[in-house]
Amino acid sequence: MPSVQPALLGGQALTALFFIFMQNTWLGLIAAVMVGVQAVIIPRMRRRLLVLGRERQITARELAGRVSEIVDGIGTIHAYDTSNYERADIASRLGRIFKIHYDLYQWKFLVKFINNFLAQLTPFLFYCIGGYLALQGRLDIGQLIAVISAYKDLPGPLKDLIDWDQTRQDVQVKYVQVVEQFSVDRTIDPAIQAIAIKDAGSLNHPLAAVNLSLADDSGAKLLERVSVQIHPGETVAIVGGAAGGGEMLAEAFARLTWPESGKVTAGGEDLLELPESVTGRAISYVSSDAYFFYGSLRDNLLYGLKHAPLQDAIYEGSLATHRKWEINEARLAGNPDYDVNSDWIDYQAANATNRDDLFTPVLSVLDTVQLSKDILDLALRSTVSPDEHPGLAEGLVEMRHALRDELEEAGLSSLVVSFEPGAYNTEATVGENLLFGTATGPALIGKAIGKNAYFRSVVGRTGLDRILFDMGYSIAENAVELFADLPPDHPFFQQLTFMTADDIPRLPTAVAETEG
Repeated sequence: MPSVQPALLGGQALTALFFIFMQNTWLGLIAAVMVGVQAVIIPRMRRRLLVLGRERQITARELAGRVSEIVDGIGTIHAYDTSNYERADIASRLGRIFKIHYDLYQWKFLVKFINNFLAQLTPFLFYCIGGYLALQGRLDIGQLIAVISAYKDLPGPLKDLIDWDQTRQDVQVKYVQVVEQFSVDRTIDPAIQAIAIKDAGSLNHPLAAVNLSLADDSGAKLLERVSVQIHPGETVAIVGGAAGGGEMLAEAFARLTWPESGKVTAGGEDLLELPESVTGRAISYVSSDAYFFYGSLRDNLLYGLKHAPLQDAIYEGSLATHRKWEINEARLAGNPDYDVNSDWIDYQAANATNRDDLFTPVLSVLDTVQLSKDILDLALRSTVSPDEHPGLAEGLVEMRHALRDELEEAGLSSLVVSFEPGAYNTEATVGENLLFGTATGPALIGKAIGKNAYFRSVVGRTGLDRILFDMGYSIAENAVELFADLPPDHPFFQQLTFMTADDIPRLPTAVAETEG
């Protein structure tokens, strides 16, 4: 915020006040007292506005966090019938926010009233006292007019100066609030996270905990004075209960939890002082709550290989100019200027030479963790755009022909019923036969196909609409006759594939409305 603004506004106000004093001392004192009251009382009253504004922000954030918590735990809320308790909590928070808003606007308009009242009171006093002095001959009429004219230039700068001070305090409060959110007792030294292109190799020294004590955020002790040493190649199991501290000890060895006292060493060196390029590549930690980052499955599988930008991205034209601007702005802000679009994958660590050679090591990892079948099932249920992946689309078509040939040679062609022009596929639904395949978009999936305007126009032109209607009417009529008297929990409904027990009560009404 520019510091010249208060000097300019203060100079304008003092000039007008000095001119009034030069005309008449009493009128100058009146103006000085009013200015002093405005300069002292109004800023003090506006500090209450800043406090209420801060409370409004905090309560709104707490409400947003509470709503997010309720959304995440909605299953538990319904399971234990605590929905009314949560509604009461939300209603209470909304009431508190409304009270803060109400007080904020009341106080704001009170401050405006007092400020405007004082601003209008001063000319009134000028007219009263100045007029009295003019009638007594102690003040010239021209001096009174000059004082009133000079005072017109006094409230503007004074109001802007008070607004500037309020903005300064508001920014100061918000700055303190941000600092409180991001300030921590201990921060990682930037040198610990320095970029390292070369791999430092494996740790050939034993990991040891020396008088290690761990505590949670509340200060409760999780581990106390534990000493243990694990040599390379040694397999160690920590046996204990869920709250026995074994998981916390493992997190301490992985440098995910900082010791309350004592330390974890690798070959005599404190683990917290080693660079992340050493501990992050030489020590692997797998917890029970693995996190799946937003992105593709490939991105998550290769996430552990993205240590440093090994090959810069190539930019041309306007993109190169924009990249230079990004680097300059990042350096001016004190942020790292690494390019997220660079090639970060450590192919050497994956026993590969480039991106195309990653399939074999990735497949080996999937086989090791027994996820190959799951990934294959996921791929078979996915859709591929032929425009984006033309090679993959052609390969899939070739695989289908190869599969058909293999089934025919083995005499198993009857196991798979393919779509054939002019033939009805008995293993597919009526809709899939009409579409000659499986729908890939929401416009033709399930009941939506009956509401699709284009589909209805096609079946209408071919006369299939009446045939499908008669077929559905016959099925509904037979279903009402056969199943209307059965209870919803009858085991016969478990064998039906075209309707459920919930559909039966609606069928008699539909049949009666469409009869004839």
